Amino acid sequence: MIVNKTITAWNILIVTLVGVLLQFIVMMQHTKLPPVEAVVRFFSYFTILSNLIVATFFAMQIFKKQQPTHFFLQPATSLSVTVYIMVVGLIYQVILSKLYSLQGLNLLANNILHGVTPIATFIFWLVFESKRKVQYNSIVYFLIYPLIYLIYTLIRGSIVQFYPYPFVDVIKLGLQQVFINSTYVMFLFLILFFSLAGLANYRHNRA
Repeated sequence: MIVNKTITAWNILIVTLVGVLLQFIVMMQHTKLPPVEAVVRFFSYFTILSNLIVATFFAMQIFKKQQPTHFFLQPATSLSVTVYIMVVGLIYQVILSKLYSLQGLNLLANNILHGVTPIATFIFWLVFESKRKVQYNSIVYFLIYPLIYLIYTLIRGSIVQFYPYPFVDVIKLGLQQVFINSTYVMFLFLILFFSLAGLANYRHNRA
């Protein structure tokens, strides 16, 4: 059976956007925060931002596929987007899922954002993108996003006393422990990036 790349991209795009929309609806229904703060806080989660990056990636796969030089169609971009969302899924499944008891739409949204989208994105990369050569030095550029996110989270957290994830909660853990935890997460990014890049380059050379 031949799997169509564009149809697959459409399916993952739709599912991802549905997950983000459901999560937004759930949050706005249950929040007691002022609307502006609730929206800002929603978009302060790495999960939401990364799923939106994934949605953008698949939208570009659909609408810019005739422009192979487009940023989102580059091998390193494809790999990095996959790594971002894999980190989202792994951290949630290993650490965060044990902390929450979810039901209804909240459970569905979480399963999409932390399960379906990461797995589907990885499979898409494996099937359609993993034979394209990746330059290892591109890791420098694609670590900028998680680093900027960390800086933003710490600065905003110090102002509004809110941290979106327990392992970066400076109030409860202290700054030193947060930096240690963040270093572990960065190592996870590096391990996944170099592992997938190594696989891609191996498959490229074999092809």
